[in-house]
Amino acid sequence: MSYYKHHVFFCLNKRDAPEACCACHDSEGMREYAKKRVKELKLNGPGQVRINASGCLDRCELGTTVVIYPEGVWYSVANKEDIEEILQTHVRDGGRVPRDMLGALRARKNGIKIPSVRQPGGILGERRERRVRRRRQSCQEHRRRSRRRLKGLPTIVLVIYVAETSRNFSCAA
Repeated sequence: MSYYKHHVFFCLNKRDAPEACCACHDSEGMREYAKKRVKELKLNGPGQVRINASGCLDRCELGTTVVIYPEGVWYSVANKEDIEEILQTHVRDGGRVPRDMLGALRARKNGIKIPSVRQPGGILGERRERRVRRRRQSCQEHRRRSRRRLKGLPTIVLVIYVAETSRNFSCAA
């Protein structure tokens, strides 16, 4: 398990003019603002959130680039309001901010409106929630089947059987 629940990386890359870079878009100031807000929201510290600086994420022309792990969600932020929404919606509540995601930037340039989603899970989180629910159901069904097969077996056989099956199928209790 990771030491932090979320690692938020801000690109702080600086290039010579005329090339675009995240530093030209005040990425350092936005990173400092995010660190301050994480502390104010009491989301900092072990097991919670870490705001990190990164080298070039190679998306400098899009503005300040932010990537959040372990989800691997990439955002392009333009101002402190975007950072605030990402911290509240994604980091604190577990949702997503589709209008700031890098894929949405292309859609915005083509005139497609992307709404902000402020509920946990959001549009992209539904797929993950379904996957977790299927895995949980699969584990529960496996335990149910194992219990039916094991009824009436002597204890020694039971221990050997459980050890063999758990090696082939891992399920969180």
